[in-house]
Amino acid sequence: QIPTSSPIAVDIQPWGCTCTVLAHRYVEAGRQPSAKVAGLMLSAILSDTLALRSPTTTVHDKEALKYLAPLAGVDDMNAHAKDMFAAKSNLHGLSPKQLVLLDFKTFTVGATKFGWGALETVDTASVLQLQVQLREALSAIKQEQGLTYCFLSITDITPGQDPHSTLVALLEPERQVAVQAFPNAVVKGVALDLGGLTSRKKEFVPAVSKTLRAI
Repeated sequence: QIPTSSPIAVDIQPWGCTCTVLAHRYVEAGRQPSAKVAGLMLSAILSDTLALRSPTTTVHDKEALKYLAPLAGVDDMNAHAKDMFAAKSNLHGLSPKQLVLLDFKTFTVGATKFGWGALETVDTASVLQLQVQLREALSAIKQEQGLTYCFLSITDITPGQDPHSTLVALLEPERQVAVQAFPNAVVKGVALDLGGLTSRKKEFVPAVSKTLRAI
């Protein structure tokens, strides 16, 4: 809870990116962001929606990109997304623990607390080679943060093809939960091929939460 001295206005929308909400507010106010700000907002929307390929994508995200592109001077959004995804895939110099914690969130279901790290990259092969080290990192994070379970998903965001996700470096308790949560997934050693599932918010966490409630 965030304490405030008086009631505040909150704008929450079920859209793919916070910057989509911000773009909507700009239009409502009759104002325009600067080229730099528009570029940042456009990039955020492309990132959060995986260039409009994520299941969280809405028509509002598409409209926001059309509004922002000319303001940002971006003529080719596909090329922009490709360059951006290539840049964010540069994981050189990061330890296995840092990889897990790059985009890590915790969730609570009853008395159970679990963590989920999400990596998006165009170079999944390099990460898959680190599964032994990643398992050690996940085990350490579980202990440090007092978690019952700790997961790491890798999503291949290569432009021009459908995104594809894999749960990697599964510890045994996590594997048991994951195979129940994703019955159509394919077990590959300590990994679980999730196919076209990509969204932690909309697909991964709801499925695991449902399974945990049934245990």
